[in-house]
Amino acid sequence: MDRYGKLAKNTMLISIGVLTSKLIVFLMVRFYTGYLTPAEYGDADLISQTANLLFPVISLGITDGVFRYAINSSTDRNRVFSSGAFVILLGSIFLLLCLPLLNLLIGDRIDVTA
Repeated sequence: MDRYGKLAKNTMLISIGVLTSKLIVFLMVRFYTGYLTPAEYGDADLISQTANLLFPVISLGITDGVFRYAINSSTDRNRVFSSGAFVILLGSIFLLLCLPLLNLLIGDRIDVTA
């Protein structure tokens, strides 16, 4: 397969993944608004937006770096993936250590037991 054919194939695969995730989010809005009260929906949205904000910071954008270097055939993919997993593990530990601070920012108003 020539270079442009491979580019087109990879672009289509990534596009399908992105569009599918957007479609799932769109369909889940019907579920959220049908089964949750406005206050619960607001809490769920707050949790979701907080996670969307924190994930790139905690993971240091490592997913993009892993993807970029994994495509290159001259790199050791096992080393790239293990380095990426290690950085995400460190970020997760950091997040766990910062949970008390997040609790101060968000507060105890989110009841996850209901």
